[in-house]
Amino acid sequence: MGGYMKFWKVSGQLLVLLWMCCGTVWADGTPKPSDECAAESGKHLLWENDVLTGKLFGRSDKWYTNGFKYYNSYQKDCVPKYLPNFLSGQIERLRDIQPNGEDTYTIQTGNVIGQLMFTPKNLTVATPQPMDRFWGGWLYAGIVAQRQPYDKRQQSAKQRNKDELETLELDVGVTGPISGAEQLQRVIHAASNSTMPSGWGNQIKAEPGVQLSYSHIKRWKYPSNDGQSHLDFSGHYGGAVGTLFDYVNGGFTVRFGSKLTDEAPNAIESPSIGQFKETDNAAYLLARLDIKGVLHNTFIDGSLLRRDPHVSYLSSKQIVPQLTFGGVLGLKYNDDLKKDGARLSLLIHRRGSEFRSPAGSAAIFNFATLNFEWDL
Repeated sequence: MGGYMKFWKVSGQLLVLLWMCCGTVWADGTPKPSDECAAESGKHLLWENDVLTGKLFGRSDKWYTNGFKYYNSYQKDCVPKYLPNFLSGQIERLRDIQPNGEDTYTIQTGNVIGQLMFTPKNLTVATPQPMDRFWGGWLYAGIVAQRQPYDKRQQSAKQRNKDELETLELDVGVTGPISGAEQLQRVIHAASNSTMPSGWGNQIKAEPGVQLSYSHIKRWKYPSNDGQSHLDFSGHYGGAVGTLFDYVNGGFTVRFGSKLTDEAPNAIESPSIGQFKETDNAAYLLARLDIKGVLHNTFIDGSLLRRDPHVSYLSSKQIVPQLTFGGVLGLKYNDDLKKDGARLSLLIHRRGSEFRSPAGSAAIFNFATLNFEWDL
């Protein structure tokens, strides 16, 4: 028990340090007070796990087995005062101010913290499994910046943003035992009386990591006779570059339901904190196709920075398709723009084979995203 307490103490201190480095004390080592404009706007809590799809598609606890992510976003068109000048200056440039002084984009910023967990298919094998993916965890914190173009034809502040979003997310963190993936899985499995994992001694070793992610979304809506949009389509593209994941991706989403004013929710790997318009009372279904072109995945191909924990015969597949189906409930509970509403969504993902080995390609993989957002 003493070892576990020491680990959680060290991990907690590291997590706080990461959070501070990425969103609290960038400038001069001392946080500057944020003004009223930069007050908190939204909270976004995402949880992903294959146990959520276990009842539908069978076995869980394999490959990508768990992930969580928490965003804390700020009011639109605000850059928090605690950011250093070089960083706040770069974010301000995202407005693309024209010679007449008008902004081309509205911007939004936020902080993020999260963890990802990966395991082989068989949790009971204590020895290395060179024909399956590595054990590993990724603990990280970061900052996110998003911009949305103004629609100059609209006079109303609530309607002035076009249905288009660009998002950048910069994360720093660690892999290996300090990521907490092993301890978290052991605690959860002990509490749920599940199979205890035996192979964490073979996990990806401890090393720092840096990831930059980008996403661009554009929507086309089809208003009905009541003026509301009950059917829409959106296209997306983006990618990531860093020490852990390197890929490009693209695809489209279709939604059907009531009052489709917001941006459709997404998975943890896609950066997103904003919405096209303010949250409204809504209920809708969505379907999405995403195609990913993969260059490198540390938890399949091994580390870019150091020797792997054991010999592996895997390689990432270059093309990985993913189908997503889900439902969303939105609630608008306040006309105050600072506290607009809440949203709950459940997304079911069916991801194509991610790797190949001498034994053949991996099977289709299933997991789910549970997303709760409030005070949007």
